[in-house]
This record gives sequence, C-alpha cells and structure tokens, in this order.
Amino acid sequence: MFLETPRLRLRPFVPEDAEAVFRYRRDPDLMRYIPVGADKTIGDTRKLIDWYIAHQEKYGFSKWAVELRQTGELIGDSGLLLLEDGPDFELGYRLAREYWDRGFATECGRAWLEAAFSTFGLQRVVAFAHPEHAASIRVMAKLGKGVREAGALLWHGYRLVLGGLAKLLSS
Repeated sequence: MFLETPRLRLRPFVPEDAEAVFRYRRDPDLMRYIPVGADKTIGDTRKLIDWYIAHQEKYGFSKWAVELRQTGELIGDSGLLLLEDGPDFELGYRLAREYWDRGFATECGRAWLEAAFSTFGLQRVVAFAHPEHAASIRVMAKLGKGVREAGALLWHGYRLVLGGLAKLLSS
C-alpha cells in the first residue's frame, strides 16, 4: 500500500530505510521542536522504524517514508500515529532540511487527511506544533479550518498549538 501525490510517494517503512532516515533525524535543527531531540545513533533510528512498522501492522497505517516520485529518494516521513492516551490519531510530517519551503509537508498532509477519512474511516485527526514552530503551524492552517492555541495542553513539557483539520475537530 502507498499514497501518491503529484510529486511524492508515501509508503510504509522497511528496516532498510534506517540509514536514509538517520541522515535527516540526526539534524538538530530539524528535531529542535521534538522533545526527544535528534537521533544520536543509527540504533535509535532502527528502534523508531521498528515501532512504526509495529504501528502499521496494528492499525494499517503509521508514519511512512516520503519519497520523491521522480527519483525515489527518501526525504522524510509523514503519517498518522495513535496518540499515547488515544483515542485520537495525530497527523505528522518531517522533511530533511533541503526540502523545506517547497510545499511538500502540505502535500503529505492533504494526502493523509484524504486517506484518513476515505480509506481508513477515521472521524477525527489532530495535529500539534510547538508554538514557535511557525512553518508547522502554517502547514496546519493550510490543511484545516484554522489553528488555535490549545491552552493548557502540554506534551513532554511542551506547550502546543492544536490544528483543526478538515472534518475533524469538534472542539
């Protein structure tokens, strides 16, 4: 199974993706707003991919590899993950720095929202961003009905901004 957009192909991760994923996940600027920070070893990345694969097996979707359709190059990850406390699924996207500001995150997000509601039958999807992560907040605003401050919502010590996406948030 995979999703395609005009420029991208999204597909489930396989263990062989670890080297490519480690290349972008070790970038401290890319991981600045992620509480766990950059991956320190390839072993960290392998564990993460194993977790994505287990999520895929359980729910039929997960974070997937994002590839350029023209070249097949793996440039990031995007997808839906069950939040720790459930029952909601979170939309996420992360791209290697050289692919920022090209609309790829919005393209991934649109593909995932379409699949979430039409293919996977979800009724609600949420997205979060650190309040200083302006680029991610802009993507959420492009994808949904707007973005609002989530107030007291904290995740691993981060105050978050909540995105209202498509037919999702019923406040």
